[in-house]
Amino acid sequence: GVGMIDLNKFMDELASDSPAPGGGAGSAISGIVGESLASMVASLSLKKKGNEHNRKELERMVEELKEIREELEKAAEMDTQAFNRIMEARKLPKSTDSEKKIREDKIEEAMKGAVSTPWKIASLLRKIEEKAVRLMEIGIPGAITDAGAALKISFSSAESALLNVSINLKYIKNKEYVENEKIKLKIFAEDLRNIKKQGEEILIREIGREFMW
Repeated sequence: GVGMIDLNKFMDELASDSPAPGGGAGSAISGIVGESLASMVASLSLKKKGNEHNRKELERMVEELKEIREELEKAAEMDTQAFNRIMEARKLPKSTDSEKKIREDKIEEAMKGAVSTPWKIASLLRKIEEKAVRLMEIGIPGAITDAGAALKISFSSAESALLNVSINLKYIKNKEYVENEKIKLKIFAEDLRNIKKQGEEILIREIGREFMW
């Protein structure tokens, strides 16, 4: 399996008819594929003669990517737990006004947890995206498309995680909180696209426009 997560078991649970793990956890795990490819490019580039001037940066990158993977695995677990907490809150009694109020507050609190976890996943994936672009610049030329794959995988995984943010915002009553989150989403999504564009420009320059569609 992948680190702490048994990948086969996770995939079976993901494919089953239980609603969690779902899209958030799935985005974290697919992002680990991007992380692994970026790690591979950094490790291969460290071996290459003549790349000594980038050694320190590449070594640091290998370490940081490893930490990101561990964080993503934790976040995948947290995302499943966040969903389960919503389900538990929904089961609370609602026969009196005070019970209704307690239940509503608990649901709201659980919903905010289900927003913050995919945010955490998306921001970790953004870091992979940035590193993938950097690896196109300082990594070995022969692995540029592996760095490109890491870029595209982390980008689409981050976008997928943001879908979870969006859907959960629909169920949150606190208007100010929701408005702030929507602004953050817009800025963050634009940022993800800009990083991807930087990487694609390098790919066009290095391997030709006909590979970019």
